[in-house]
Amino acid sequence: MRETHEHDAKPIACILSALTEEEDARRRELLRDLARQVVGASDLPLGRCYDLGPVVPAWLAAAELVTLERRCCPFLTFELQAVSGDSCFSLSVTGPPGTREFLHATLFLAS
Repeated sequence: MRETHEHDAKPIACILSALTEEEDARRRELLRDLARQVVGASDLPLGRCYDLGPVVPAWLAAAELVTLERRCCPFLTFELQAVSGDSCFSLSVTGPPGTREFLHATLFLAS
C-alpha cells in the first residue's frame, strides 16, 4: 500500500456534485450491500480496513464502489486485497490525517 505523506495529502472534502443522482443512488446501494458483507473491521493509522466475506459479489461491489467513491472523495486511497490462502477479501480506505475519524463519523460501510 502506498504510504500517504502529509506534503501530498489532500484536504478531507467531498465533491457532492461529482456523481449524478443515479450514480449516487448506486453508491449508497453498494455501501448498504457491502456493509452486510463486512465480517470485521480494524483501524489503520490513517483509515480503516474492512474484512469482507468470501463471496465474489463482495469483490465486484467493492470495485464498483471504489470507482464511484474516488470521484466524490478524491482524498481517499483504496486498496482491495485478496490474500493467498485466505477466502476473504479486504478493503482498506486511507487518506490524510483525520480520515479514520471521517470514516467513523460518516458510518462508511456501517462499522
